[in-house]
Amino acid sequence: MAKNIVVLGAGFGGLQAALTLDKLFNSDARWGRSPDRKRRGKHDLWEKYSVVLVDKNPFHTFTPLLYEIATTSPETASNLKLQELVSFPINSLISYRHITFINDELAGVDMDKKRVRLSRSEIDFEYLIVALGAEVNYFNIPGLAENSLQMKSFGDAIKIRDKITEVFRNSKQNVRIVIGGGGATGVELASEIKGWIPELRKECGSKCDTEITIVESNPSVLYSLDKRVSEKASRRLQKIGVSIVTNAKLSKMDEKGVYFTNGDKRDCDIVIWTGGVKANELTNNMPFKTEARGRIEADQNTNLGTNQENIFAIGDAAVIYHPHTNQPTPWTARPAIMEGRIAANNIFQKILAVEGIAKEPKQYCYRHRQYPYIIPIGGKYAVAKIGPFVISGIFGWAFKGITELNYFLSIMPPLQALKIWLKGFLIFIKNDRLG
Repeated sequence: MAKNIVVLGAGFGGLQAALTLDKLFNSDARWGRSPDRKRRGKHDLWEKYSVVLVDKNPFHTFTPLLYEIATTSPETASNLKLQELVSFPINSLISYRHITFINDELAGVDMDKKRVRLSRSEIDFEYLIVALGAEVNYFNIPGLAENSLQMKSFGDAIKIRDKITEVFRNSKQNVRIVIGGGGATGVELASEIKGWIPELRKECGSKCDTEITIVESNPSVLYSLDKRVSEKASRRLQKIGVSIVTNAKLSKMDEKGVYFTNGDKRDCDIVIWTGGVKANELTNNMPFKTEARGRIEADQNTNLGTNQENIFAIGDAAVIYHPHTNQPTPWTARPAIMEGRIAANNIFQKILAVEGIAKEPKQYCYRHRQYPYIIPIGGKYAVAKIGPFVISGIFGWAFKGITELNYFLSIMPPLQALKIWLKGFLIFIKNDRLG
């Protein structure tokens, strides 16, 4: 009976871990070719080990494009077409691969029996990768969860679009939208909504305008990023008419508006909360050491260390501290992808040693680095940091498109990736209305 390598979560890190393991096990079936059973050595390990991917959702969602979904009119593209551009059925991504997908919700992990308990079944594991991702953090602000919108899934993005449309149709005065949080998601969404408003007014037959305000608790938007990026983003937002309120912390929220710790109040029609995340609450029920925001503490090999050598944690479910500065890994996709590959390689090396194919397992370590990033800010404009360089404008916007295509190529066959990317490009470019 094959031994299971169980990956909990099919987000950026989990999916990459599963796909990397499939590649390492040398499954030639991944592009539709039959495995060669005559091949020996490490190449027949796929018969001894099974990669099992578990997620409560049947789709892998490319979250960096959700802001586009939230501002694409139904007249431009139907919900089904939009979903095809950002939510990919996991079974289609792993077809012809040596990966089993279980669409079920995690109930717990029994470390003594080395067993994962799901809502409808149980599965034993030899190796475990925890990649459960993150959820919205409301920081215990009263009324915020009940009265605000979030943007973590395709469904959330559609709710935002429909809510803004509904308010515009029914309002007789200017619509007031507050974006709680001036991080990348808040900046992207605020600028894209601003560009959508003229089209929305035309569709709804409304004369209402809109007031969009980003509320940030730090001294500037994109505060944790390079200062040059933050300054360029602030200037761009001001140019297109997005207001910014900094050093402002929320104390509570109700149906009429948001309240600040300094006693001020801001009336609003819609609040979209993008102000923070925390590790999936399921990690709290696991017997692992966690930090303040619930992330499992892993070492540089993504491993949980002594007595848990076969357990790995990656992505937003995990934190790896810089060995010199003690800085934690950021809550972004790029580190999650790299950690997924590292965990897969370390597991494979352990298996090679166990099976007598290698004397000692080679150790792969996560390297803390400044990954390139891109912040689209309305129209054909984005700010990108690549190494020491900061570029902005249409060149940043073009780099964004290349990065998206590159990711699609990493999880699906080239022709399929190009087809999906091109469809999205032709639809979303219609959203780039600002100069």
